[in-house]
Amino acid sequence: MHFLCLLGSLLNRSLSCALLFLGLLWLQPSPARGDAEDEFNLARNLFRDAADYTTATQLFGDFIRNHPADPQLPEARLMLARSYGRGGRCAEAVRAYRDFYEAHPNHLAAAEARREQAACYETLGDAARAGSIYEEVQRLYSESEFAAASLLAAAMNYVRAGDLTNGLRAYGKLLRDYEGHTAARRGRYRLAQLELASGRPVQARQLLAQVASTSPRSDEARDALLLAGRLELFLGRTNAAESQFEQLQTSFKGTAHADSSRLDLAAHYASRGQYDEAETTYQVAAQQTRDSLLQARAQLGRARALHDGGRYQEALTVYQDLMSTPAAAPIVDDVRLGLAVSLGWLRQVGPAVGELFQLVPTSAAVPSRASAAALRELGALYRRQGDLARAISWLLRYLDESDRHWSALPESSSELDLVRLQLACVYVSNGYHVFAVCLCCFAVL
Repeated sequence: MHFLCLLGSLLNRSLSCALLFLGLLWLQPSPARGDAEDEFNLARNLFRDAADYTTATQLFGDFIRNHPADPQLPEARLMLARSYGRGGRCAEAVRAYRDFYEAHPNHLAAAEARREQAACYETLGDAARAGSIYEEVQRLYSESEFAAASLLAAAMNYVRAGDLTNGLRAYGKLLRDYEGHTAARRGRYRLAQLELASGRPVQARQLLAQVASTSPRSDEARDALLLAGRLELFLGRTNAAESQFEQLQTSFKGTAHADSSRLDLAAHYASRGQYDEAETTYQVAAQQTRDSLLQARAQLGRARALHDGGRYQEALTVYQDLMSTPAAAPIVDDVRLGLAVSLGWLRQVGPAVGELFQLVPTSAAVPSRASAAALRELGALYRRQGDLARAISWLLRYLDESDRHWSALPESSSELDLVRLQLACVYVSNGYHVFAVCLCCFAVL
């Protein structure tokens, strides 16, 4: 009897242990699920932490093929698309994004995936397709915080693709449905640029005025005031431009836009022969800006205005100061050219020639603007000095550079014609009338 009780107790304990062991086995994850989780985590870590997008795309692709029913499948598809995109493989990315949002249309990242897909189309240069995707985002998620920005991106891409009909339609929808939104202000400014480029300055002026008045402290208002002032300068309405620029300089004091407005106005004065006004405005621009390079450029403009106004000695002083200014290093060739020309007009021929020789091109490459100008200035300088042989030599050198590089030469056609006419005059002085007639005919044609 005692033996039977002992045997029963042992059997009960064995059964309990077996049941406990089976329970533990049931609670453990299956090997397949554990492998899938490890594979996903490895691919995600390579994508997120190591930025190893090449390997990540391979692993995410393997995961999607090997575990089509895994709960992490949506995330794997999304990160596969992003791995392609961030790895510079946008052609594969756009297809992967489409696979993701078509398979998981209700995923929280579906809208973001569409926008990233559109950005990839932009990278690929397919602006028309990018525009349609951005507009689809706005249509599907019209109440979202990014709907207005998506519609703006759609309009910009349509215009970039040359589809003005859809571009204007998208801009109109943006202004109608999202009035007051930052994207609508930016859209109105972009539409003004489009109207201006299309030859409709009146409509552009109206749109720019709306931008500046509805949100006077916004970045869009700042941009609109600068563009409006430039538009008035283009139309020859100097007083209206001064008014726009004054408002810009008051409301956005110390900005690059305010600095640019002063330089634009000064250049306008100079182009109209109002050299005193140009010199004064350039000087104010140099005093007001905090940008050392911009200050140097303003001083360079001032020196040119002084020279063009016949104030050669004052111009020379400004040029000499600039030559010793470290901030003027990026524009030193232009400064040297102006310095040489001023020296020449002050009859300091030797120093002028020495400065010009430092600019003369020494290779077969396309000469810089200053180097090309140095050739014609040498010809003009020797002509004024009566050294006609050297004048002919340098003017011909300039024309040879023009023939060699043609449209790549950084000189205008009017400057080229002026050199031909100067050379013709030198030929006439030397009795070479046939050559002079040929050059004059070439210049007229």
